[in-house]
Amino acid sequence: MLRDLPEFADKPSVADATIERLATLWDFADEYLHLDEMRVHKGINPARNIKKRKASDSESAPLWPLELCRKFEAYPHPELVTFYFLARYTGQRRSDLVNMKWTDIDNGRGEMFVAQAKTKAKIWVRMPQRLRDHLATLPRTSDYIVTSSKTGKPWRDTSLTNEFIKVTRDELGFSTTDSKGEPRFYSPHGLRHLCGVELAHAGASDRQIASVLGHATLKMVAVYVKHAEQRVLARDAQAKRDAMCASEVHEAAIDAATNVTKLRA
Repeated sequence: MLRDLPEFADKPSVADATIERLATLWDFADEYLHLDEMRVHKGINPARNIKKRKASDSESAPLWPLELCRKFEAYPHPELVTFYFLARYTGQRRSDLVNMKWTDIDNGRGEMFVAQAKTKAKIWVRMPQRLRDHLATLPRTSDYIVTSSKTGKPWRDTSLTNEFIKVTRDELGFSTTDSKGEPRFYSPHGLRHLCGVELAHAGASDRQIASVLGHATLKMVAVYVKHAEQRVLARDAQAKRDAMCASEVHEAAIDAATNVTKLRA
């Protein structure tokens, strides 16, 4: 099926939208063009009533591992690297990244103004030092922070996602799978999620995280907090295990387990 093509592997919503557009075109042709090729279908639109790939409980874009972050920062493509810094350290969506302008920055306060395209929210986001340091190295050749070297115009958000996936998957060799074993790839939205998780790790409150990312509710913020808490708990648990292994308690625990096994036998 069309939407099962590799190009749609990490874009279920785009795949669903494509099918919906084809269904609309079919309805138009059936009503106004009366094509002979369509009569065999007896008025049935084959693109209608197809189960959507994007379920309501679909998994979030995968978080970027730090090894990938380090390699991407060193990748020789200044435009993509700047988008990476903007995405990771402001936590904004791709539709907002491509429209960021130099005039949106308040250097005195170290903040950036964002008018979010999806939510219509207008927010100020403090820029972490790493982002400010990176932006300070860039020439200001356009009103926009990043423009395409090919066209001189702002990037399209879909082109940005496609380039990120191509570089991370094909050039840097990084990909992953979801809980069902389906392939997933690293996109700008995964950096938005990484921003949320890093804020949670740093101890930011739910409301503070929402204020940075521009979430209207705390539902998605809870995902970041849960991920951060799980990682910290697991890290602490293994740290306690390391401490045990470095002491005599480890030998005592192993001896106890061995004795229990012998008694059960």
